[in-house]
Amino acid sequence: MVTHKVVFAPGRASTYIPQYPERTMADVVRVPATEFGKEVGRYQDLAQSQTVIVTRNGRDRAVMISAEEYQRLKRRDRQVYADGELPDEIVEAVRRSDMDSRHQHLDDLVKDWAP
Repeated sequence: MVTHKVVFAPGRASTYIPQYPERTMADVVRVPATEFGKEVGRYQDLAQSQTVIVTRNGRDRAVMISAEEYQRLKRRDRQVYADGELPDEIVEAVRRSDMDSRHQHLDDLVKDWAP
C-alpha cells in the first residue's frame, strides 16, 4: 500500500499536494485535473523541482516539468534528417567508414539486390 505525505503550501491551510514520502527532486507528484485546475500556479512552482503528472479518471493525461528540464531533454534529442537532406559531409563519412567484419554476412544477403 502506498502512503501519501501531506504537504501544506505556506498560507494555505486547507490545500495539499499528495506526494510520495521522502522523494528527491526528480520524483513525481500526481494530481487530479480538477485540483490542478484550481491551483495551476502552485503546480507550476512545484514543477520547478519535481515532475507533476496531471491525471484524469485515475489515468496519466499530461506532464509538467520545468523549462530547464525541458531544454535539457531537448538537447538530448537526436538530429533527424528527411530523405535527401543529409549533409554531404555525413554522407561522405558513411561512405568512408568500414563495417565490422562480423557483419559481412549482411552484405552477402543484399549483393544481388536491385531496386
